[in-house]
Amino acid sequence: LLHTPGDPAVAALARRQAGMVSTAQLFAAGLGPGAIKWRVRRGRLVRQHRGVYAVGHGVRTAPPRWGAAILAAGGRGGG
Repeated sequence: LLHTPGDPAVAALARRQAGMVSTAQLFAAGLGPGAIKWRVRRGRLVRQHRGVYAVGHGVRTAPPRWGAAILAAGGRGGG
């Protein structure tokens, strides 16, 4: 598995937020638009809402979906 700068920060953030991260948080971790698109194409990020991604998996359970909705609305999510 290839790790690039920003991946450890994204993984730590996702652990605190039920596997969810926002685009703004990805940018803050040092990922640019191209890096985000690359991860989406490879399944490392799975779009849940506009500007909100599940890290490494699709999320189907209610609490993580709620966290995704909170992030989509501009909140911080869980943790």
